[in-house]
Amino acid sequence: IFVKPQTFMNLSGESVQPLMAFYKVPLDNNLVIHDEVDLPYPKRRFAKGRGHGGHNGLREIIRHCGADFVRLRIGVGHPGEKSKVTNYVLKRASGDVESEILKSIDDAVEVMPVLLDDGLNAAMKQLHTKDAG
Repeated sequence: IFVKPQTFMNLSGESVQPLMAFYKVPLDNNLVIHDEVDLPYPKRRFAKGRGHGGHNGLREIIRHCGADFVRLRIGVGHPGEKSKVTNYVLKRASGDVESEILKSIDDAVEVMPVLLDDGLNAAMKQLHTKDAG
């Protein structure tokens, strides 16, 4: 099941939790894909069971559901100053940056069969190795 919540990002937990309950999906069978200012573009990282790191959408999902879910962190880079983060993530990236981010998402999508068939560790190894090469 692929879901794009129709709530504001800061209310994502209000969409995710009822869907999990309706479809009886355990929290650790969820993959949350989100932007990550602490990763430079075009890096991507899988993670599981972390804190929200200041990301308001993750904060709400954790508040409503718990933190033990798999994440795909899509690096979007940092504007350099904490006070500029909100405006930075809410505006559209420049053409070159957007192209790199979209390519990094395509690379991550290619790893999804590995995640489903072989598990998180195998998917992490494949995706993270692409970044190292």
